[in-house]
Amino acid sequence: MKPSKNKFLLGAAILGLAVMAGSAMADDDVDITATIETDSGITAAVVDSIDFGSYLIGVDALSGDQVTITIDTLGALTSNATGTAQVIDLTGTATGTPGQATVDLPSGADGIELQMTRDVITQFVDTNITLDDITYRTATEAEDPVLEATPVIVTVVAGGTPEPVFFGGTITADATPADNAAHTATFNVNFGY
Repeated sequence: MKPSKNKFLLGAAILGLAVMAGSAMADDDVDITATIETDSGITAAVVDSIDFGSYLIGVDALSGDQVTITIDTLGALTSNATGTAQVIDLTGTATGTPGQATVDLPSGADGIELQMTRDVITQFVDTNITLDDITYRTATEAEDPVLEATPVIVTVVAGGTPEPVFFGGTITADATPADNAAHTATFNVNFGY
């Protein structure tokens, strides 16, 4: 009986070692998560809409003539009529209000160049007039066109201080627009890095 007792003890010892080895090799793991909060820090706001003023516009739709009224980013207005078309500034001031937005970054973000992109122009309801040739100017960037879907640079000189961005444009009339009506066209600009 000794051999079978030895076999039993040997089997128990091997089983015990296997259990011990399994215990020694038991493991557990955890996932460590890394987080970061991000924010572009960009804040934009509208200050003024572009105001061309009040005009008498007369254009024979069949003549092919046109009236153009342009406002620059300083508010200076110029108008032109071809052929028999008529344009008269009813305010007599030759100045309007350029559009203005501001863009700001957090304090300390000085001299950062942002990309400004203009979206499609939502035109006037009256199809006899159109808005086009949008321009922009900042304290750093001279007056320049801002074309649809074409990014331009806007430099934020001092973070924590709203950076003014001024807008101008041109209205073209190829027929007499509706009488005694206020006309509105819009465009969106987006600021990003």
